Amino acid sequence: SYGPHPVTFRTFSFVPPRGTTSITPFAAFHERGVFRGDAIEWSAEVPNENMEWFTNMDIELRLELADRSKLSQASKLQLQHRKVARAEKEIPVLWPKNSWQANAARAAAWDSELELRKAQTK
Repeated sequence: SYGPHPVTFRTFSFVPPRGTTSITPFAAFHERGVFRGDAIEWSAEVPNENMEWFTNMDIELRLELADRSKLSQASKLQLQHRKVARAEKEIPVLWPKNSWQANAARAAAWDSELELRKAQTK
């Protein structure tokens, strides 16, 4: 229907992971786009139990999600001392016994055996 519609306003609040020093708020409007606010100072010592997975993240996942230049010294040391997994050798795929390739290979082997027997009996 045409005409005025009630305006809905939603806010979301959260506590960032431990170690966060600043938060930048954003506001999104349907017709006017997204506006970026000024950064807000945040205490790095405030804990958040729900974000502990981020604080204690594995170094491989941290490298995928974060910028290398912004890693902490502890993460950089952990990165230097990590071990790279050895590559596994790929096992070749063998033909199943009932495939046409296996049947052709068996027929060729039988033919060569038959020719050897004929040569031995002469």
